[in-house]
Amino acid sequence: MHIHYFFLKQLTKQLQNILPGMQLAEVFSQNKDELILSFCNEDQEFYIRAALSPQFTSLSFPENFQRAKKNSVDLFQGAVGKRIKSLHQYAYDRSFGIEMEEQLNIVFKMHGNRSNILLLDHEKVSEVFRKKIKNDFDLKLTGLNKTPDLSEDHFFKMQGELNKILPVLGRVADDFLAKQNYSQQTVENKWAIFKQMMALLEDPEYFFVIEKKGLPVLTLFSDENCLFKSKEPVKAVNFWLNHMMRDFHSELEKQKLLQIIEKRIQQIKKYLIQAYQRLDTNDRQTSYRQTADLIMANLHNIPEGVEQISLNDFYHDDQPVEIRLKKDMSPQKNAENYYRKAKNEHIGIQKLESGIQAKEQQLNEYEEWLEKVKAESEIKNLRSIAKQLIKPVTPGESESDGPCHVFYYEGYTVLVGKNAKKNDELTLKVAGKNDLWLHVKDAGGSHVVIREKPGQNFSKTVIEKAASLAAYYSKKRNESWCPVSYTLKKYVRKPGKAAPGAVRLEREKVILVKPCIPE
Repeated sequence: MHIHYFFLKQLTKQLQNILPGMQLAEVFSQNKDELILSFCNEDQEFYIRAALSPQFTSLSFPENFQRAKKNSVDLFQGAVGKRIKSLHQYAYDRSFGIEMEEQLNIVFKMHGNRSNILLLDHEKVSEVFRKKIKNDFDLKLTGLNKTPDLSEDHFFKMQGELNKILPVLGRVADDFLAKQNYSQQTVENKWAIFKQMMALLEDPEYFFVIEKKGLPVLTLFSDENCLFKSKEPVKAVNFWLNHMMRDFHSELEKQKLLQIIEKRIQQIKKYLIQAYQRLDTNDRQTSYRQTADLIMANLHNIPEGVEQISLNDFYHDDQPVEIRLKKDMSPQKNAENYYRKAKNEHIGIQKLESGIQAKEQQLNEYEEWLEKVKAESEIKNLRSIAKQLIKPVTPGESESDGPCHVFYYEGYTVLVGKNAKKNDELTLKVAGKNDLWLHVKDAGGSHVVIREKPGQNFSKTVIEKAASLAAYYSKKRNESWCPVSYTLKKYVRKPGKAAPGAVRLEREKVILVKPCIPE
């Protein structure tokens, strides 16, 4: 309602009692979506603050406004210093104009996400605030006036369908019409309701701010959930905007927090599903140690030089199991090779079980946070929760003694080395041979590692995100596009006596990305 024709019409009437005779003192912007107009005379000052972002458009009238010393720009300089003659509301359009000396006119075109403020000289557009709206340079004032047919004959012809009779009405009177059971009435009764509604819209006694679905709503119709009422539209819209922005920002903070928590819960659940699947697979498969035991128990049955043999697995009800062998090794050497692998396998299972335990505890904590945030409505408390919640676990933050920053994308863990020394530690001690290794091409920067998911190919989008991290944590951070090399870690070599962080690659591929920290 705050930028609806019927409200703007009443607002223009009040401004007509304030602005004529005053002088336009300043027009300036402190950010790309906000314009401030300052008016003054010998006795007073008056401000109009226009917020014109595509997501949210509003007008407000602060009693005082302190202009910032930096990052503000003067606009509409051809109109500054001119006196206001009158105000004009364009018929059935969400636009009004401030007419000034020398045939200058500032037009407020409040058309939702295409709202704009324009300066016209002799009815020709000379300057616009939002320059991206190209059509506004060709705006004609005569095109702003609409002439809907509100006669009784036309009403009956249209069978009382208001979207055809008065499109500018929109949904502003939905609640009023619903209470009158408008859609179920005869056309004669609809006409009577329409006349009653138009009388309220054309000459409202009060402007109301009501609560609807937890948010303040500006309306010309009374309601039992009234928060504020005034005979002055300026006071009403100021009250509404103050409460709206408070509630809007609170809800925005809440939704951002819920989104972060829910995303992390899904990531943890996905990790747990995959981790349990890996454990289950290990339980069902013959382990390296068991394979080595089977070879040792059947040394006399295994010919020299074979690459595969089927043996009865006494660990699994004597079911036959296929065992791969290296043909250039004796059966006993093959068994020793499997015993050596068994050590790493045991360490891997221990790490997996430890990771599962940590993730389950983390999942419980996040689910508690989720319920806490859902129940909270105060922005101060939500920000306090955000500090507690986000800082310890923000992707990119790392343990004080760890070698890397940690990021999580699509269930993959991405590690980024902190410095040259930590790069060596990450690549040579932390990374597994089948992890994917990345580094900016032909420049200094962090080593980046994507942890493998056994049995799965690396996701293309995760490779792109990890490459963006490699570019961001490099000397090419400020370039628009950056080439990044990647290969499996087993193809990364550390030359003897090489400087910290220096390595040599084999089988590398290159991807071109923008340096950034992806969400």
